[in-house]
Amino acid sequence: MTKTEIEKYFTTETREFNPVVFAHLFTKVRTIGFSTNSLSNKEFLQYRELLIIELNYYDKAIALDFARVLSNQSLQTYSKEFYNLVYIMFSHFVEIYNNLHQYKEATINTNIRIAKTYLEEAQKKLNDTELKKALQNIYDFLKLVYDEYKEELKATSLL
Repeated sequence: MTKTEIEKYFTTETREFNPVVFAHLFTKVRTIGFSTNSLSNKEFLQYRELLIIELNYYDKAIALDFARVLSNQSLQTYSKEFYNLVYIMFSHFVEIYNNLHQYKEATINTNIRIAKTYLEEAQKKLNDTELKKALQNIYDFLKLVYDEYKEELKATSLL
């Protein structure tokens, strides 16, 4: 995606980032999966757009990182093996978000460590340093948002 294409997702609406909404959208994108086949899936395109919009409420830079990793161009350029590793990394965070109500801290930390391993393996498949950096930023963000998500669930009595 070009910067202009990405910026169409940004909104001037003022509201705060909602970690629960993010977790839902992130789960949907991961569940649908991402590959060149995803580009013809209207549901994937819709949820990807909504995810990037939600991320924009948090931070424009992280929204750009997600947009870069999930862009049509990247999905068409990088290998299926690379995206399988990214998918597994994302899956470990989705598992945390979806099972937070029953997971102990040790299980969560194990999933985060496993996700880090898949991040490192995915980065080894890349020559593009910008995409490597975007992946690292996404991983760091997913770790950070876990804490916000946990607090939001506590505040709404869902945890």
